[in-house]
Amino acid sequence: NYRDLLARINTLAPACQVLVHGLLPIDESMGGVPNPLKVKEIRSLNKRLKQLCKKRNIAYLETFDAFDDDGDEKLDINYSWDGLHLNPKGYLVWKKLIEAQIGKDQ
Repeated sequence: NYRDLLARINTLAPACQVLVHGLLPIDESMGGVPNPLKVKEIRSLNKRLKQLCKKRNIAYLETFDAFDDDGDEKLDINYSWDGLHLNPKGYLVWKKLIEAQIGKDQ
């Protein structure tokens, strides 16, 4: 439970800077995704995470659209070999997103 986890972090390490990022899209057609969440579920969870972070004044990083280059709401083939896990190019995109967010927060 994200709410409990964030509360625990705040209690045990109140000076800790936390960055929560949304779930990435997936592409179940690539075969590497057992029991996949549907896009609607991912989008809903991301929306709730963003609201929770706003309420608790915690940085939230939107990642879904950055990994969906063609707008089909699936993890772009350039960023994954199996539709779920990032490949090196995907990790570079993720790294840049995190670095940009950290730069905004300082």
